[in-house]
Amino acid sequence: MRWGSLIVGGIVGVAAAAVVARRRPGALHLLGEATCAVWRNVRHRAAERIAAAGVGQALRQQRTATEEPKSPGAEAADMAMLAGLAASDPVARRETDKILADNGLQHV
Repeated sequence: MRWGSLIVGGIVGVAAAAVVARRRPGALHLLGEATCAVWRNVRHRAAERIAAAGVGQALRQQRTATEEPKSPGAEAADMAMLAGLAASDPVARRETDKILADNGLQHV
């Protein structure tokens, strides 16, 4: 972007804001609140991406622990516990069903 375009855009924006402020004073206030909400959302998403990248990088750097052999029924018991947790919460149930449907599986 050229500096001239930025300056001209700023001048046009200020002129448009002045016209809107004269015609409808409340509209400029609503526009300001909407702009703040958009920037807040952008900052929130950027912070989530940074945090996710940091967690992912930390997990990649972490050494994997040697896995101990499980008893034969341990995996079935773990799956039963997860199914019980998913069934107790309707939101978790919907998300679980959606994930299973995306992978071509059905809920047991």
